[in-house]
Amino acid sequence: MVFEDHLHNITTHTCEINGDEAHAESYVIGAMRAKGGKIVSLMGGRYLDRLERRDGVWKIALRRCTLEWMMSGDSSVIASGAVKGFIKGKWDRTDPSYARPLTIEDVPAERW
Repeated sequence: MVFEDHLHNITTHTCEINGDEAHAESYVIGAMRAKGGKIVSLMGGRYLDRLERRDGVWKIALRRCTLEWMMSGDSSVIASGAVKGFIKGKWDRTDPSYARPLTIEDVPAERW
């Protein structure tokens, strides 16, 4: 894996439906922190999708991705103590999002 952490946000979305076919455009913003944690890259683009409804189920038939902008910068602030106490997200089942039921009690978790 090239990145230590990553996060993608799907934002503004438009969709034109015509029978069993639809065309959609969704904006995406992504943040990727490199291994070692010193550099973060941000990018913005769009997903251009053609969707088809088959047997009553909508699925993406074709996706094109655009890249509108990209930038990189220093991400060392995350290790500076400025975010001390925040839970570190995990890419496995130890992530707090898997807790059922989610409770107010503090659960053991790695923190920044």
